[in-house]
Amino acid sequence: WEGRPLVWQGAHVANQNPGNIGVLCLGNFEVQSPTTPQLETLDAFLVMLMRTHRVQTRSVLTHLEMAPTACPGRSLQRHMEWTRTRTGRVGSTMA
Repeated sequence: WEGRPLVWQGAHVANQNPGNIGVLCLGNFEVQSPTTPQLETLDAFLVMLMRTHRVQTRSVLTHLEMAPTACPGRSLQRHMEWTRTRTGRVGSTMA
């Protein structure tokens, strides 16, 4: 699903929205783990957005990294920390 069109400013992190794109994964990742298809799709989508908008890996941040919140949840946060590394799917693709 697409929320707001990219021509409109999002409202995903208070006082941090200009120049950012919010991406949502459905689930409570404090109590469950994202599925393998979710993670593969998320990583591929992030790589596509990064290439399209010329975003560097170090600029891909989670909600938690921008504001005090439980989002994206422990298990998705761990994945994001890994996928941005040189051996992760996003980091190795964008290196």
